[in-house]
Amino acid sequence: MTPTQARNIFFFDELLENKNYGRCRGSGLLINTENGWKILQYNLSILVPNAIALQVVASIKGYQATTITK
Repeated sequence: MTPTQARNIFFFDELLENKNYGRCRGSGLLINTENGWKILQYNLSILVPNAIALQVVASIKGYQATTITK
């Protein structure tokens, strides 16, 4: 965890293994309150190797084209 100038707010990064998604990265902000630590923000990212990134993007675009209405 990395503190901010506020001293009670911290950034964090984590690598984790997920049963369905494999290795993921989590990052976010925590605040230390009178009632304990609270999550201000959390992001979960699925890691995509560069070698297959274009294939993944094409797959997402194809999926979105059939499921998202404008």
